[in-house]
Amino acid sequence: MSSFPAQPWWWHPEPGARVFVLMRHGESLANALEIRQGVAQFPLTDQGLREVLVLARQWRAQGWSFDRILTSPLQRAFHTALILSRILGVPHIDVEKVWEERRIGRHTLRPAVQVAREPETTPLTRFTPVGGHEGESPWDLHVRALRAWSQLLRYSPGRYLVVTHGGLLNALCRFLLNLSPKAGFAGPRVRFHNLSHVVWYVPARASRPQLAGLYPAKPLPLKS
Repeated sequence: MSSFPAQPWWWHPEPGARVFVLMRHGESLANALEIRQGVAQFPLTDQGLREVLVLARQWRAQGWSFDRILTSPLQRAFHTALILSRILGVPHIDVEKVWEERRIGRHTLRPAVQVAREPETTPLTRFTPVGGHEGESPWDLHVRALRAWSQLLRYSPGRYLVVTHGGLLNALCRFLLNLSPKAGFAGPRVRFHNLSHVVWYVPARASRPQLAGLYPAKPLPLKS
């Protein structure tokens, strides 16, 4: 888990600016079992629930809130968003399919270590679906990240929390940093642990965002 510093500069944006906090969901059962989940449905673990509660209460104590929460419809993300919404007093949750995790075809529901060691049957390019024809190619994921960002820019000035998944978070960050998609799982990546998040700041008179903060996982005391 991770949390903001006491007073990040971006929390008080200039008039007309937008702040987007993009977060990975809490720990799911598949995370705990080290299974690749893709778009498969898994609930949060008890540990995941506790961690979301701790983080939400810490943010509330620090005075954080958002104008709206957006979330993937997958159970692990939606449940994370719902807890944050209730504790932070954010009445609006938008459930958007564009924020789903990457489709990984035949790799779904398989041990992560096994998938990492398995060679691909054909040479990969950035247009080759990962995990077979039912998977999503790096280029497809890149295009979806572009679509997700375009939808965010339609929102009015304010502060927004997006609860999504590690694969899409990486694709979106690469897009915003002008990095081209690579074959398979290659290319620069950020290890988004459960509940870690990245902040993008869009000034009032610009559509080009600024990377305002990256908050990787840090342990918090699991107090009730």
